Amino acid sequence: MKLLALAAVLFFLFLLQPAAAAHVKVLAPVEKTVDVGNADALDLGLVGPGQKLELIVSVGAGEISKAGQTDSKKEAEWDWLQVVHSSLPQGWSGQDSLRFESPMKAFVVVAKDAPDGDYYFEFKVNDDFEGVTQMTIKAKARVRRELLSLRIVDEPVKLESNTKGTFQIELHNLASANDAFQLSLSGLPHQTEENTGQQIFVPLNSKVKVSVPVTAAEVGEYAIEFKAVSLSSPAIWDAKGTTLFAGTTLTSDLKAAGRGMLLFPSAAAAIYSLLSVLSGIFLG
Repeated sequence: MKLLALAAVLFFLFLLQPAAAAHVKVLAPVEKTVDVGNADALDLGLVGPGQKLELIVSVGAGEISKAGQTDSKKEAEWDWLQVVHSSLPQGWSGQDSLRFESPMKAFVVVAKDAPDGDYYFEFKVNDDFEGVTQMTIKAKARVRRELLSLRIVDEPVKLESNTKGTFQIELHNLASANDAFQLSLSGLPHQTEENTGQQIFVPLNSKVKVSVPVTAAEVGEYAIEFKAVSLSSPAIWDAKGTTLFAGTTLTSDLKAAGRGMLLFPSAAAAIYSLLSVLSGIFLG
C-alpha cells in the first residue's frame, strides 16, 4: 500500500510539472532563443539595400518528440524554416531553407531601392513528423546605407618612382549581412592594371584587411583615393584620400618625412630622420 501511495504521489507531481515549450534557437545574424508565443520582433540588426540577410536556426525544437520512438526523452527537431512571403515589404524577396538541413538557413533580400527605416516580416518553423506545432518568428531589420567603413592603415607616404609599394586597407562591414565590395584606387598617373582594384568579401559585422599594390611611373606628389562600393548596392560605399610621394626630390622627401615612416626603410634612415626634423621646421 505504501508503494502504491508513493507511486501515486510521484505521478501526481509529474503531472504538475510544466511541459517543455517549443522554442527556436537563432544562431545568426544574432544569437537568441525565441519561445513559442513571443510577440516581440527579433531584431536582426542593420542591413543595406540589395543585401541578403540570412537567418540561421538550430533544428532543436525544445519539446519532447511525440513520434513514438523508444527513447521517450528525445528532443523533437524542426524540419524546415519558411519565409512568410506575404509578410515581406514591397520589393523584398526570400527563400526557404532546405528540408531537413541542419542548421536551417533561410534568407530575405532587401529591395535595392528600400528607403532607410525599420522593416518587419515573419518566418515560420515547421515540424513534419514529431508533433510540434508550427511556430512563427516575428523579425525586424533596420535598413541603412552607411554600413561600410574604409580605413587606410599605417599610410605609406613615399616610394621611388617606378617601384612598387603597398597600402594596407581595412574594410569594416557594419551590416548583419555578408557582402563583397569593389575596392578601387584613383589619382595615379598612367594607372596600371594592378592599380584598378579588386573584389573583397567581408563577412557580416567583421573587418578585413587587404594589401593594395601601388606603382607610380612618374616623380611627383599625388592625391590618391581608395574607394569601396558594395556589389549589392552602389548606395553602400566609403572612400578615403591620402598623399603619395613618388621620386626623390628634396621637397617631396621633406614632406614625406614629416608625415611619418617611409614606405621602404633604407640605409639612409639617419638622413631621413634629419629630414623629418627639417620638415617640421620649414614646412610647419
